Amino acid sequence: MVYGVALFSPEDSAQAQETERERLVLLSQIQDAETHSSHRQRPWIASLKDRYNNIVQTQIDSLRGPLPDPINHLPIEIWVVLLKELVYRENGTSVQDLLGLTLVSARWRACIMDVKDIWADISIGPGLSDSDLEARLYLGLYLSRNHPLTLHIDHPTRDWDKILSIIRPHTQRIRSITIRRPLMKSNEELDPEDPSLYTLLDTLGHLPNLEELRLDGMYRMFPREWVVLRNMPRLKSILGESLPFHAVMDNDLRYLQELNTNSTVNRWFMVMARFPHLTHLWLDDADDVAEYGWSIDTRKEDSLRYELDQPLPPPLEKLDLLHYQKHHDHRIADLIRLCPNITRLTVSVSWKLLSQLLSVIGGLRNLMELSLYIKYITPKMNKFDLVTEDAPQNLRLFSISFSTYEVRSMPEDESPSQAEKTAKLLHIFKGSSHLEELILHACHDHTFPFSLVPTLSGLRTLHLDLTSLTAKETPRILSRSLENLLLFLPSELMPLAVSQLDCPNLVAIQFFEDLSSKIGVPSSVTFDSSAYQNLFSITWGFRELRWEVTSLQSLKLITFTAASAKISNEFLLHLILYPKHCPTLEQIEFQAYPEWDLLFLMLERRNFLQDRDVTSIRTIGLPTTIGLILREPLLELLRGRYAKRLSNFEISMAGLAEIYFDRNIPGCQLCSLSMHACKEPVYFRGMSDSTFRDPVTNPLSCEEVRAVLADPPLPTAVLEWLCHKKPKLDTWTKLAGTAYDWSRESVCDKHELNINYIFSGYVFSNPTRYRSVTRSILRYVEELEDS
Repeated sequence: MVYGVALFSPEDSAQAQETERERLVLLSQIQDAETHSSHRQRPWIASLKDRYNNIVQTQIDSLRGPLPDPINHLPIEIWVVLLKELVYRENGTSVQDLLGLTLVSARWRACIMDVKDIWADISIGPGLSDSDLEARLYLGLYLSRNHPLTLHIDHPTRDWDKILSIIRPHTQRIRSITIRRPLMKSNEELDPEDPSLYTLLDTLGHLPNLEELRLDGMYRMFPREWVVLRNMPRLKSILGESLPFHAVMDNDLRYLQELNTNSTVNRWFMVMARFPHLTHLWLDDADDVAEYGWSIDTRKEDSLRYELDQPLPPPLEKLDLLHYQKHHDHRIADLIRLCPNITRLTVSVSWKLLSQLLSVIGGLRNLMELSLYIKYITPKMNKFDLVTEDAPQNLRLFSISFSTYEVRSMPEDESPSQAEKTAKLLHIFKGSSHLEELILHACHDHTFPFSLVPTLSGLRTLHLDLTSLTAKETPRILSRSLENLLLFLPSELMPLAVSQLDCPNLVAIQFFEDLSSKIGVPSSVTFDSSAYQNLFSITWGFRELRWEVTSLQSLKLITFTAASAKISNEFLLHLILYPKHCPTLEQIEFQAYPEWDLLFLMLERRNFLQDRDVTSIRTIGLPTTIGLILREPLLELLRGRYAKRLSNFEISMAGLAEIYFDRNIPGCQLCSLSMHACKEPVYFRGMSDSTFRDPVTNPLSCEEVRAVLADPPLPTAVLEWLCHKKPKLDTWTKLAGTAYDWSRESVCDKHELNINYIFSGYVFSNPTRYRSVTRSILRYVEELEDS
């Protein structure tokens, strides 16, 4: 969950300037009073904060003005997409709520009722009650008029016969069907008499205008059931699950443009002339036809040869052979040769076959993306002879990865090592001015030819997975054009790698370590601020590798992964002591909960500085939603207003321990750590699993705060709390030792395990998603009703 607010700056009017001066005077008075505060002065300080909050709110309101109607500020194309997001929601929106939007204004009503595209996406699933589902169907079919329909069906579906009776008169309008597993749990048990996938498609009858069919969810049908495709004469796309080859053979699919099928290359040669419009092809040779008693004459298949005097193959633009298991099939080269217009190619091959393919790939003038997945077959197939040194002329992206399991288990042979062959392969790109993105997912014995990078004058993005790199190899990266860098390196090599980075135009850096490896010796990394003047974003993914924070002048976003929870708390402590560092920083994202007391103290220091050159923190990202008792003061601080909150102890790990380790208080781990109400029961682990898993390890003790001279000086109360924090943290350790025989559920249904963006206010100053904007539009409607 990302919490953020709209940025604001005072207007240039005389009244606005006077208001800003009054705000700064009040801020100075508050900070001086807190530095030398006494118990008698607390009511006076509280009154000063109330006056300050009122001034800040006045500034926000003066910038924002009256609540703006989004329909007056957004292009109609974006507005329609947002309304579609409101109408089509996976968890279901009642018809009453949808029609309530028409009461906002005449313009809203006209747009909602007249734009047919808004209602053309119809979701059928257990997210709605039966009566509301029928009402939505009738409403969508009526308001969409004659517009093409898109159906999203959760299968199995209750009361399909009733739904079918509503849809059947409109089947000629259906343009796209997506069938998927239910997204939400139904209150009813699944009925074994629910219609099968075949029954569901067959009962829809003739679908003369259906163009797209997507099957998401490991659906299987018997060979005879695929005749249902004959009801879809103008089908252009079959996605999701692989279509069995016999279904391709037995049906007329001449209009297909996208196809994912179980087929060998030889079998594909038998039917490829049937698809003159095909542009995207996925081949997966997993042969499941024998399970249903359907087979092909393999002797005939082996004798097949594609003759060039036959009709030309379709104009393929994308060919994906990632799941093709015959990594030594020489006919892959024939298939690629017959498709000269390919722009994206993904192929899983052996080293020997790759030797043959490179000469063919080098002749693809339109190829822009090439992804290779190297698999070890036998020592004989592991040989690599570079026949050509010509890389595709217009290639923009090159990705190479390896089958890690098979490489680690392969017997030794006399062929060159994987690293040597990889270096030889990458050598063909030396001096390329077109390559913009290079990705290497290496195996256990891999290095990388770092000398290649400076020769790639157009390189913008570099992803290197080199977790097995040794100290003997110098990870030195030099590039004048590189903007995005992702590194998987052993933690002990990261300080050396950072010190030798020479990429002055870097915009984003992502650092990770192999979490399956042992935790290394704690060390630190320092970024030279003069060498990273354009650095905008940092992602930190190390457990023990500390970041010695320097004042990076352009840094606006930093992300801490779940593995780097301890490092994120150290970063918060650093900003408490030195809030002027990283003066342009606006957004911090945590993939694990931070220590709440440190987060709030940091915001209270950073967001109330008198230095106008230091940007306030306006957006905080968290892995899930948090309790209201934390969320409300957090949003107040992000708005630049003083917040009334719980004491530092109550929101610290010591205070949370009293809740977390109380067996009489229900709740999952995440709810207990984020002060959410939760009904998940505490359960007994039993003798077979009696080891308690502590969700929080090594809370930050802040032992060295006494010896640090903060800038500006710390208020007395903050300094006292930080200096005496370590003894209080012993509470967590002591209580954890008594909880060996019980535990809590990790999560409950309340938590969405991904980051969502929620913005407070109506100026979107950060990257947004459509769903985020729709939530803000709903808040606009709610506030309009309240007023």
